[in-house]
Amino acid sequence: TSDQVDMISYITEENKRRKRKRIILIELYFESVLLGMAYLISHRAPRGIGSFSDDEHKYTLRKYLLKDMYDGSEAACYDQLRLTKRNFHDFCTMLCERCGLSSSVYVTVEEKVAMFLLVAGHGLKMKLLRGTYKRSLGTISTHFSAILRAILSMHGEFIKLPDANVQSPNDYKWKWF
Repeated sequence: TSDQVDMISYITEENKRRKRKRIILIELYFESVLLGMAYLISHRAPRGIGSFSDDEHKYTLRKYLLKDMYDGSEAACYDQLRLTKRNFHDFCTMLCERCGLSSSVYVTVEEKVAMFLLVAGHGLKMKLLRGTYKRSLGTISTHFSAILRAILSMHGEFIKLPDANVQSPNDYKWKWF
C-alpha cells in the first residue's frame, strides 16, 4: 500500500510537471505567433494601386525615360536628342564646368539638357514634356531658360560669325543666307 501511495504521488507529480510543460509550450507558441503577426503587419507593403506614392512613381518614370534616352542605344539617343551619347555627356559637362550649371534637388543637369534638346531639336511643346516628365510647366520653363542662358553665354564657342571680306555668290538664292 505504501508502494501504491508512492506510485500514485509520483504519477500525480509527473502529470503536474507535464501539464506545466504543456502550458509553457502553449504560451511560447502563442507568443511566437503573435510576434510573427506583429512583424508581418508592421513590415507589410501596401497592396494594389497605392503601392507607390505618386512622387516615387514620377521619379521612377523620369529615371527610366532618361536612362533609356541617353544611356540606351546610340541610335535612340541620336534620334531623340540629336546628339550622340558621348556628345550629350560632353555637352552636359561643358555646361556644368564653363557656365556653372548644376543639378537642383529634384532635377539633374542631364534631365534639364534633355528637356531643352527635345524642345529645341524637335519643336516639342512644353505641355507635352509636362505629361512625359511629370513636371510643372513652371519647372520646365525655368530649366529651359537656364540652359538657353548657359548656351548663349558660350556663343563665342558655338556661333561663328560670317567673315565680312568674303564675296557672296551671284546666285539669286544666296540672298536668303
